[in-house]
Amino acid sequence: MRYFYQQMIAFVLVIVVIISTMGLTLFNFSKNQVYLRQQEELSQIADFIVGQEITKDYLQQIQPVLDSASVRVFYFDAGNQRQYPDAQADIQENLQLSESELKQLTSGQQLGLKAFDMGFSERDSDALAIFIPLMTTPSKQYAGYLAIGAPAYLTDRTIRALYVNLLRGVLISGGISVVISALLARYQNRRISRLSQATRQIASGDYTVDIPANNGDEFDDLAKDFNQMTHALQVSQQEVNRQENMRRQLMLDVAHEMRTPLTTMIGLLKGMEDGVLPPEKWERSISLVNSEAQRLARLVNENLDYEKIRANEISLNKVNFSIAPVFNDIALQMNEEAAKKAIQIQIECEPDVRVYADADRFRQIVVNIVKNAVQFTTEGTITIKGTSRLDSTQIIIKDSGVGMTKEEVENIWERFYKADISRKNNVFGESGLGLSIVKQLMNAHEGHISVTSAPGQGTSFTLEFPHEKTLKQEKK
Repeated sequence: MRYFYQQMIAFVLVIVVIISTMGLTLFNFSKNQVYLRQQEELSQIADFIVGQEITKDYLQQIQPVLDSASVRVFYFDAGNQRQYPDAQADIQENLQLSESELKQLTSGQQLGLKAFDMGFSERDSDALAIFIPLMTTPSKQYAGYLAIGAPAYLTDRTIRALYVNLLRGVLISGGISVVISALLARYQNRRISRLSQATRQIASGDYTVDIPANNGDEFDDLAKDFNQMTHALQVSQQEVNRQENMRRQLMLDVAHEMRTPLTTMIGLLKGMEDGVLPPEKWERSISLVNSEAQRLARLVNENLDYEKIRANEISLNKVNFSIAPVFNDIALQMNEEAAKKAIQIQIECEPDVRVYADADRFRQIVVNIVKNAVQFTTEGTITIKGTSRLDSTQIIIKDSGVGMTKEEVENIWERFYKADISRKNNVFGESGLGLSIVKQLMNAHEGHISVTSAPGQGTSFTLEFPHEKTLKQEKK
């Protein structure tokens, strides 16, 4: 049985129990009110009778009036013997009051409504009667009592009508509650089924599921959370697919990057082994083998370095230091290669400009960007500029090279991506890892890097290194 049908049955049972309890309470209250009204009517008749001298003749005179009201009066003397009416065969003479009730009457207290046999029908206790003690005047001595009653069937008929109405109300209310509960259960069951179907779609790999949510109740909140989950799964699946494509591309790129130097090395060594290369060319061949081996070593080391940085397995020894000397050292280091392409490296940095960073990693970041600039610039300039701002140190490395399209700018951070393979230089940027490492190192420094470029207008890298004080304030 489905959950909501179980809830429906529980809901109906609760309603029936509540209605039954309230109905029984109301029934008992109404029943007591009927008895109380009957007692009050009989008490009014008793007040009228007791105000006169009680004799058989007087009772016989008023009997027609009492008969019209379906009321009978029995008169018992002080010895509890009935004086009026005379003994009748249809009235049980052994129907007497208990000792305690007689004592109550003897003391002058009247008895409330009680079942009593007064000959209205053939069944026993066919009347409901009250009992009024009689006292002599002026001595106030007990002289007997009157039993004034009406047929019990009249009261029973009223109570039976109350019972039938109560039962009818319970059945109607129960039926209505069953219908309403069934409709609610069906409505909620459809919503659960919709979630269940959506779950099966997700299990089958369809993450485009969207469940309507009207922000009405907890089920709509659940639907919203479900939609957020499917959206997250969709994004995650797209990222997984992207990563899988990158993995395939990475394997292809690694194989391609390694194949060229390995092919060169194997060819040269095989030529030397087979005597194809004359001895006078061996020195040049060994130099080429050594160069290609170093290239392979750099490729492996840069891959390892990239993975360690991305996995946050490196520790940064961040200190405050002047960046102008670092820029000058880098310019001197790159000057020879830049001169081959008629490139001028210009430094624009005041001596007091300082940065909060790991010195070795900072140098690595700047070197990789400058290498990239040298690779894609010919007969131009590369400007390295450093300025201190309010909450960070800003470094701008700008070249006058070939520039990049918007799509190329978006992809330069990907591992092994090369904006223009035809312009690849064997000394700088041969692996396509330089800018990927720069991005990861900037993230490790909690810094920010941005690129602006356009084809034929050069490229500008902007790096923001937060001050030590800024980072401490952000962590508080």
